[in-house]
Amino acid sequence: MAEAAWEATWKLPPALCPLFVFLFFTSVYLTILSLTALSVDRYLRAAFPLRYRRRRRVARPLAVAAAAVFWLAALAHCSVVYVAQ
Repeated sequence: MAEAAWEATWKLPPALCPLFVFLFFTSVYLTILSLTALSVDRYLRAAFPLRYRRRRRVARPLAVAAAAVFWLAALAHCSVVYVAQ
């Protein structure tokens, strides 16, 4: 927002520019991956309600592991943007 307010000129320290780009793209990727996981969860609940209810307790650690994998994938993918700038 600061860059947009300053008419597309970066007035902050140059070291912060890649950091802001990294944080922006990481949040975009994590949002997309989270919405994808939520869609899969809702599909499984609607398509297989009885089987999904039985495996609900097993799914909690699996969901935590999936979230960790999402974070690692997004950070690894966006680190290229950080290094390239």
